[in-house]
Amino acid sequence: MEESTNEASGHRTPGRWVGGLAGVVACAITGFAAALLASGFSDLSSLVLLMIGGLPIGFLGGRALLPVARSGGWLEAFAVGLIFGLIAPPLGALEVLLVGLLALPGSTTGLDPGYLVLLPIVLVFSYAVAFLTVPAGLVWALIVRAIPEHVLESMDLGRCLGPTRLAGSILGMRRGRSRSAGVSRDSESRLVAYDSQRSR
Repeated sequence: MEESTNEASGHRTPGRWVGGLAGVVACAITGFAAALLASGFSDLSSLVLLMIGGLPIGFLGGRALLPVARSGGWLEAFAVGLIFGLIAPPLGALEVLLVGLLALPGSTTGLDPGYLVLLPIVLVFSYAVAFLTVPAGLVWALIVRAIPEHVLESMDLGRCLGPTRLAGSILGMRRGRSRSAGVSRDSESRLVAYDSQRSR
């Protein structure tokens, strides 16, 4: 079910996947804008890698923070977006280290687990990309707060799949009843035939 309940405000926030999609879009918009600004000054491959690495964080974080961003007004939404942008760099650093610990294609092992001792340093230096993540978080907040409530409800997967599941369950119940009725009729006919044979 893509529907959650915000305990603080007491109302539901449907379509949480839309928040994840908005995070991906915000990450892509910020990455392309930075690529256009830095096209004549630096290599764009690093920006492309940053943008690709930020897509999972953008989706998961955007999905998780959607109820909080929509629980208040625009100021609260932008505050949540700012926090989103500030926590994204250390999450990205953890993502890079965890992926690096996995075995790469053509090799037996990934990074040595001893590299985990560098995690505090990596977390500190991860804020070098905050100039990308903070604008991305604010763009995400703008997108999710600007979506009208009725549009978000229409994108709720739980509501869309609910009638399908209900129809399937009703159909299954009808089939079960028809089978049980057929079995009972067969039993009754056999019993009548047996009684008639005994009476003869």
